[in-house]
Amino acid sequence: MLPVERLNSYPSLWLYINKKLTKKQSTLLSQSIANDDIYKELALLGSVDDSTLATLSDGIVKNTRLTTLDLSGNNNITSYGAKYFVDIMNQNKIINTLKLHINKYGDEGVGVISKGLETNNTITELHLADVDVGDEGIITLASALKTNNTLTFLNLSNNDNISDDSIVAIADMLKVNNSIAVLNLSDAKYEDEESVVYFAEALKYNTGLTYLSFNNRLITQRIIDAFIDMLNYNNTIEHIIYNEQTYLFGVFDVSTNSINILDSLLERNKINNYVRHISLTKMLLRILKL
Repeated sequence: MLPVERLNSYPSLWLYINKKLTKKQSTLLSQSIANDDIYKELALLGSVDDSTLATLSDGIVKNTRLTTLDLSGNNNITSYGAKYFVDIMNQNKIINTLKLHINKYGDEGVGVISKGLETNNTITELHLADVDVGDEGIITLASALKTNNTLTFLNLSNNDNISDDSIVAIADMLKVNNSIAVLNLSDAKYEDEESVVYFAEALKYNTGLTYLSFNNRLITQRIIDAFIDMLNYNNTIEHIIYNEQTYLFGVFDVSTNSINILDSLLERNKINNYVRHISLTKMLLRILKL
C-alpha cells in the first residue's frame, strides 16, 4: 500500500490495499483524506471492509476536493457497510461519482444505498455492477430513482440475479425519470418477452435516455418491432446495445429489414441530437455577445 505520508505527493491517488488495515492505519488515512486538497479522484482497491470504511468515511465526508470515489476492485464491503455511503452522500456535497462495483452488498445493501438516493442532488454517476443484487434490491432502487432528478449514469451490469421483475420496475421508473442518460443492464437474466416489450413501451415518451445496454440473448422479432415502435415516438435514444456490440441480430430469427429500420431510427436521433446541441451552443454564444 502507498504510505499515508505520501498522500499529497501524487497528482492522482490509487491505493491498492493487499491486506486489512489496522485501526491506526485507517485513522491516519482518514485524517489525510480529510485534509487533502489536491486529489479529485480517490480509489481504494483491494481489502477495504466494513470496519475500515466506517473509519475512512469520517475523512471522506470532510474532504472538499474529491469528485470521484472508487471503492470497487474486490473489496469486502457488505450490506452493513453500505450505510456509510449514505453518510457520504448526505454530508459530502462535492462527490458526484460513486464507483461501488464488485462488492457484496446484496439486496439489503443496495436498498440502503437507494434510500440515500431518494433525496440526493449531487451524485450523477453510480456504478453498481457485480454487487450480488437481485430483484428486491433493484425494485427498491427503481422506486428511489422516481424522485431523483440528478443521476445521469447508472451501471447495473453483471448482476445475473436481475430478472423480469427488475426490468418492469426500471421501465416504470423511466416513465417518470428523464434524468438518466446512460443505463447499463448487461447480463440481466430476463426471460419473458413481455417484460422487454413493456420496457420498450415505457420509453416512448422518455426524453433523457440516450444509451441503453441490454446484452442479453433474448432477441425476437416482436421485441425488435417494439423498439422500432418506441423510436417512432422517442427522439433521444441513440444507442441500443446487445452482446457488447450494436445490432448483433443476425443470429436470431429477425428480419434484416427490421434491423435496418431500427438502425436508421437510432441514427436519426443521433443526428437530430447533434443538430440540437449545435443550435443551442450557437444561441448561447449569441446571448453572451449581447
